Amino acid sequence: MRSSADVPGARRYEDPDEEESSWNPFSGADGAFHDNADARVTLVSRGTLGGWDRRRFRANVVLTGEGEDALVGSRVTVGTTELDVVRRVSRCVMTTRPQAGGIGRDTGVLKTIHRERGGALAVGALVVRPGTVTVGDAVSPA
Repeated sequence: MRSSADVPGARRYEDPDEEESSWNPFSGADGAFHDNADARVTLVSRGTLGGWDRRRFRANVVLTGEGEDALVGSRVTVGTTELDVVRRVSRCVMTTRPQAGGIGRDTGVLKTIHRERGGALAVGALVVRPGTVTVGDAVSPA
């Protein structure tokens, strides 16, 4: 009997509880994984993140300043990409879990997001025009 670890191309995840991280197999849908069917790109600002490690929220774009919530309902360009910012991103218990790279368990994260931000942190967007985004690109009205 073969395990998924023996299958070439098997999907794997890193176990953050192990001292030396290893990759463990898991079963799931083929293709890219994204946990948000309503938005394909997430944007969050450094002002919103405050002291939290940005990796905890897996945003695609981290903005300088603050105020990404005001982008909901608008179209913006970032680099040569045009985005339709459709909604705020609701957060779940995964934000509290330990994660690779030394991000420890923190149950206060989700409590704070619910208390101070109505359960949402970051904004989600759909890609209207694919393009290239590089560090330092400005977010501008489309």
